[in-house]
Amino acid sequence: MKNGLILTGCAGFIGINFLFKITPAMREKYDRVVSIDKLGYATVYNRDVYKELCDGLKIERVDCNILDLSSHIRFSPNWDWDVVDFASESHVDNSIKNPGAIYEENALLPSRLLAAFEDLASIRSFYHISTDEVYGDLPLGAHESEWFKTTSQFKPSNPYAASKVAQDAYLLSMKRTFSLPLRIIRMANQFGNFQHPEKMLPASCLRAFRGDSIKIYGMGLNQRQWTPVEVTAKIIADKLDTLEDFDVLHIANKKGLASNNHVIDILTETISFCTDVKTQIEYVPDRRGHDLCYALKTLPSIDKYFEDIKLDAAIGNTAEFYYMKREDYR
Repeated sequence: MKNGLILTGCAGFIGINFLFKITPAMREKYDRVVSIDKLGYATVYNRDVYKELCDGLKIERVDCNILDLSSHIRFSPNWDWDVVDFASESHVDNSIKNPGAIYEENALLPSRLLAAFEDLASIRSFYHISTDEVYGDLPLGAHESEWFKTTSQFKPSNPYAASKVAQDAYLLSMKRTFSLPLRIIRMANQFGNFQHPEKMLPASCLRAFRGDSIKIYGMGLNQRQWTPVEVTAKIIADKLDTLEDFDVLHIANKKGLASNNHVIDILTETISFCTDVKTQIEYVPDRRGHDLCYALKTLPSIDKYFEDIKLDAAIGNTAEFYYMKREDYR
């Protein structure tokens, strides 16, 4: 039996960082690796790097929307397929501006992906990338005993989060009804290299480098577990490498729980080393339905990956990346 690996959404932020973690030894385990990405707006700054990575790893690219996948490719029942599914429209602000479109596309993605398999029994493992946002929010300063467990109920606050709930719920039903070998990975707020500049950290860096003010929603008190994407990508790659089985896994930097104000303070300190421009802060009207705090309970095996991570250093490295790339993001 031949082994195949299917990747989705790897031209995007988290997916492209995952590609950097695929080692030659991991690649050699598979007779065929297929990467599916529609190359939407959020990949525009990553496409050249994505294509280079795929070429270097001998990954077959299928450049199409998963909603139309069955008309582009079918996956043979005579293979053992592993799947790592990153694909989603992920920007909350976009989902607020156009809630129906974002919800409908994201909600349909898992069913259309599975429809491309001639036999679901050929799927050996299916790693689905989800988010802490499916749980809704916690009060500011929530004690660790109150943090979300893998069994916490869904309570989404925005259309993007609701669309991720829809994905998770559909796949869980396929696990129950058709024995889909599902592993759900819910992760905390990610930051790092190759993130689209619509997101807070790259947007803040690029505004500051242009001499514009950094914009912060509300009073800047909202808290997240700020998690370096390169560590998350390493964890996912390790889980795939061992084909570890689990129901739901949380990936979060528990030491990274910080307010937006605190993160911007760290960022501006780094920016001061990159440029002589004095950083200005502008507080803007809060986002609709803005979640106060996300915090995930994590396993000791996950916490070990973050033992040597310093939040200020990781944010500083991110700022330096966008400083070096600032001309590319104009």
